[in-house]
Amino acid sequence: MKKIISIILLSLVLNAGEYQVTKLKNQNSIEYKTFKRKFTMNKALKLGILDKYIKNTGASKRSAVIDFKNVYKNEHWKKAMYELYANQKEYQLDTGKKVRKFKFPDFKKILKELSKTVEQIHNPIAAWQGLDIVTNNYMNTGPSEIAKIYTRIFSKELMDRKYCVGYLYYGRSFMKEFGRPNYKTAYKTFKKGKEECINKNIPWFYYHGIRSYKVKSSTMLDLTKGK
Repeated sequence: MKKIISIILLSLVLNAGEYQVTKLKNQNSIEYKTFKRKFTMNKALKLGILDKYIKNTGASKRSAVIDFKNVYKNEHWKKAMYELYANQKEYQLDTGKKVRKFKFPDFKKILKELSKTVEQIHNPIAAWQGLDIVTNNYMNTGPSEIAKIYTRIFSKELMDRKYCVGYLYYGRSFMKEFGRPNYKTAYKTFKKGKEECINKNIPWFYYHGIRSYKVKSSTMLDLTKGK
C-alpha cells in the first residue's frame, strides 16, 4: 500500500495536473562532504542494499561482498546514495481541501550517477539499484523515456553476470514497448535467460517473465519474418 501511495505522489510531482505541487526548500539536508565523511561501510551495509541485491539476483554472499566493497569506493555511487538517502527533495501537495508535505529523491540525478558508476567500474550492485529505481518508478504504465534511456544500460551489466533480472529487462528493452523492436535479439536473450535461470534461487516472477517474453518474442519474430 505504501508503494502505491508513493507512486501516486511521484506522479503528482512529475505531472502536477489539477493539484498544486510546490517544491519546498530543504531544511534538514546536509552537505555532501558531511554525508561522505559519516557514510561509513557499516552504515552503508545497514541500509539493506546488499541483502536486497542478493535476494533479487541470486548472487553468492561472497561475490556480493566483494562487489559491495568495490562500489563503496566509487565517488559517483556515493553521490547517488547521498541523493537517495540524505538529500531528498521536499514537496507540498495542495488538493484544495488538504495540504500534505512529502519527500522524494531526485531519481534522475541518482540514475545519472549510478550509470556513471556502471560505466566506470562495471559494478552489478549499482546496476541493480539503477534498474530497481527504473522498474519501480518509470514503468508503471509502460516504459517512460527515462526507462528507455537506462534499462538497457543497467540490465546488460546484470546479464553479463548471468543474473536473471538482467536477461528479463535486457530482452524487454528490444521489444516494441521500448520503441523500434528487435525481436531476434530479444528472443536470443530470453532463450539464453531461460537456460541460465531454470534452477536459480531467485524470485519466481523473473523466470516466469523470461518464459513469457520468450514465447511472445518468438511469436512476433515469426509474424514479422519477411517484412
